[in-house]
Amino acid sequence: MSHVENLRLNGLTKIENCFSHEQCANFVTELEEIVEKNSKSLKYTLGENATFTPNFFRHNLELLALVDIPQVGQIFNEIIDEDHVLVACNAINRCKSQENPDAIEVGQNWHTDSRYIGQKRMQPGVFFSVMVMLDDFTTENGATSYVPNSHLRTDRPKRDGQYEGIEITGHAGDVVIFDSGLWHKGGEASKKRRWSVFNLYGPWFIKPYFNFPLMLEDKVNDISKSSARLLHFNSTPPIDETERFSTLLK
Repeated sequence: MSHVENLRLNGLTKIENCFSHEQCANFVTELEEIVEKNSKSLKYTLGENATFTPNFFRHNLELLALVDIPQVGQIFNEIIDEDHVLVACNAINRCKSQENPDAIEVGQNWHTDSRYIGQKRMQPGVFFSVMVMLDDFTTENGATSYVPNSHLRTDRPKRDGQYEGIEITGHAGDVVIFDSGLWHKGGEASKKRRWSVFNLYGPWFIKPYFNFPLMLEDKVNDISKSSARLLHFNSTPPIDETERFSTLLK
């Protein structure tokens, strides 16, 4: 069964060995350098159950490789369209760190990454989440779990609900794509490191969490055309009608 078929039928698919172990080790080193820097000025960085690093690529454009992934892009070209974009991205180390009332504790309760209108979740196939394993995902280090077929539901999971979940285990370098409506949560944090990247993608007309073009305006010449499209450089609305009428640029 193809990845697209898996996503449509089961709401989830895995690409094995998308990155080498050496690449993953280098990514982790770079992310940990960013964490060390962020922790001095951003109070939310280090928490009891996770280290949280949004927009990691703004610190180092080489980390755009974790956002602009060719194998993932080919799948999204078919299941979304060729103008798909990044909506948000976070690097997370699910590992016990320190008590911090200002920390953003992410992912430890049941949730979806989708959106709700009139208390009902948007239909499947609009948003997709991509989980890049930078360490092995195991039972011992808090692998993410999901509820099978929950991407077909329109209601929200109870954050502390008791559901029959399946662990997503794998090796460093594996990439999992899932419909963002899938009910999921991170496993219990341990003292073992478990780095991963979580990206959210959608069609070009979806508003991103952050203004990527403004964030990276002084680095635009260093960004590939593919990455620039993902980061909304081609889908930011014009100032007014004297500039142009079309939002999407080809």
